[in-house]
Amino acid sequence: MAHIKFIFSEIPANKYGIINYYEKTRNAISYKYETLQPEFFGMAESEISEIKENLLNELSIESSFSLLAYIESCFRTDFIIRRNWRKRDPLTVIYKKEFKPNQKIYQYPLVDGIFASWKQVYKDIDGINDLFSRLIQAFDFRNWIAHGRYWHFKDNINKYDFNSMLILCQLVEEKLPLQKRAFESTE
Repeated sequence: MAHIKFIFSEIPANKYGIINYYEKTRNAISYKYETLQPEFFGMAESEISEIKENLLNELSIESSFSLLAYIESCFRTDFIIRRNWRKRDPLTVIYKKEFKPNQKIYQYPLVDGIFASWKQVYKDIDGINDLFSRLIQAFDFRNWIAHGRYWHFKDNINKYDFNSMLILCQLVEEKLPLQKRAFESTE
């Protein structure tokens, strides 16, 4: 079986870095818009509050996007590691059967294909269908952001705030035995 020739990034996404960025930026925005600043001279309190809320909403969307990108990278890393294993666990067997490398170019499966494989193997875990339904909906949100938000998003975007995406990320890490690179930090 051909091994995937893949070079992992030296600066992969880090969940704790995303959390730290979100918290520090949220605190900075809150501090700035709760203290009297010269730039606010002549502005109504409601205007200042509206600017603050818009910035916090945008921060939540961007940080949610980063968490979803991190979740995707976890699934793709797991896929690459499993494709190169000599083990024969059920998920690895599916990956090797369904996603065969070409001699010159290797097309990585879409996340939907990876999710379908996980659902097939781990269907007996309580709440797994709900988890993957939530992931698929969250990835629709991520696609909406990634492609410039030019279409009307049919779901409620407030459902995908930073805290909700962080909970989803933690559920994925708790419920699924994703393979990680040896040097990846857990904190």
